Amino acid sequence: MPPNLPPFEEAGPGKRPSLDFYRLRWYISGPRTGINVLASPTDSISSQSPYQSAPDCFHPVSESPVSYPAVSSIKVTVGPLEDWTDDWDDEHNGCHDDFKELVTLADGTEQVVGCCGEARPGPGPSLTVTASSRPFVTIYDYVTYKSSLSDFEGSRTDRYENEGKSTYLFNNNKG
Repeated sequence: MPPNLPPFEEAGPGKRPSLDFYRLRWYISGPRTGINVLASPTDSISSQSPYQSAPDCFHPVSESPVSYPAVSSIKVTVGPLEDWTDDWDDEHNGCHDDFKELVTLADGTEQVVGCCGEARPGPGPSLTVTASSRPFVTIYDYVTYKSSLSDFEGSRTDRYENEGKSTYLFNNNKG
């Protein structure tokens, strides 16, 4: 019987990308065929081999866990789009109240929904990657699901919440 693994967000302190994940070299918004795998996760100039050498032929690293500890799911967001609302709020914080469009929420507080003729942006896109062929999320699962967010990518970073603090992980290529 496979173990019941927590999602990444509940995996506790010390969670991080797996060593095998650090071996990947790719432009996250690029095709899977452009991914290479380093021979060593601690030697950035070690030899590389293709992650995908044929349509259904993947490097053995694809079956490794994406994180340590292994998890059942992981929420992926696009950092700059996730931060867009906060950045917009900061930009319009000093604007005169005459330019702000407010709504009253159910709890009686007011929230700015527009300012200076611009609508306040909502949250960025996100995707929950779940384990498919194993009890844990594999590198293959992550890379495959990550491709569906590639149209939204403006950077090469992902944002993860860890004990209330944003952490940018899995930034393996500055493109």
